[in-house]
Amino acid sequence: MNPRKLSRLIRRSIEALKVAGYNCSPAQLGPWQIVGLSSTDCVLVYISDCWPVKPWIPDQLKQVAAPANAKRIIHYWPARARLPRVTEIS
Repeated sequence: MNPRKLSRLIRRSIEALKVAGYNCSPAQLGPWQIVGLSSTDCVLVYISDCWPVKPWIPDQLKQVAAPANAKRIIHYWPARARLPRVTEIS
């Protein structure tokens, strides 16, 4: 993905997560682009610009070590969308 496009999508995802009550920061922790913390849980976000997400990406994200209360989420940003499509990896 283009680095300028990725940084724009990261900023937009952080804004959306802050509205949902998370304190967020951009982070390069393995495949995760955003880490968000709230009083009850934490969110690890992978940002994608292609849909459907390639089938090997969710499998790869499941294998990454994460805290037990962490939600693993993929944000997909369609063209000219105001909010992302959110997919939780279980």
